[in-house]
Amino acid sequence: MTDANIKFVNGTYQNTDVIHNTISYIFHLNSKKPLPIRYYGLPNIGYPPDPQKLIEKYEQNYYMQNPKYIPPQQLWHMIITLPFTLDEAYGDYFYMADSIARIFSYEYPVCYSYHTENKTTGNEHSHFHFIISTVSYLSNHPALDENKMTDYLAKIKQAAENYNVNLTLKE
Repeated sequence: MTDANIKFVNGTYQNTDVIHNTISYIFHLNSKKPLPIRYYGLPNIGYPPDPQKLIEKYEQNYYMQNPKYIPPQQLWHMIITLPFTLDEAYGDYFYMADSIARIFSYEYPVCYSYHTENKTTGNEHSHFHFIISTVSYLSNHPALDENKMTDYLAKIKQAAENYNVNLTLKE
């Protein structure tokens, strides 16, 4: 069994450009070679997905929902970190990340990407970034708050175990 970490990036994620900034970051949209876009829960983006449309759909989803269901926090930024660098990103660990994204996709828009660099430490290791909207695309559906995320955490850990990965929550 592989031991891996799951971490929620700190922040209130309430500023007006948070959706643009986080999605641009995880897909390296401002670089010469953006990363492939993987997402669920948002229609009409096209194929291959247009990054700007992905951002617009996330923002529309957030601002077009019934006001009583809009939390101040716009998204969750979750990272699953492996203790090594993968030789091939699209093996079992990719399928694990995809199955985790699908868990959210039945209620909330979610996108994810694979990285190897750590800008904070300078070390290389494999990790997956997930951006999950706190607002469902389903009408009048509850926001993805801390209580609901705690419920999802159990499902995430179970999905990882299906790929022989033991996830530990890191604060």
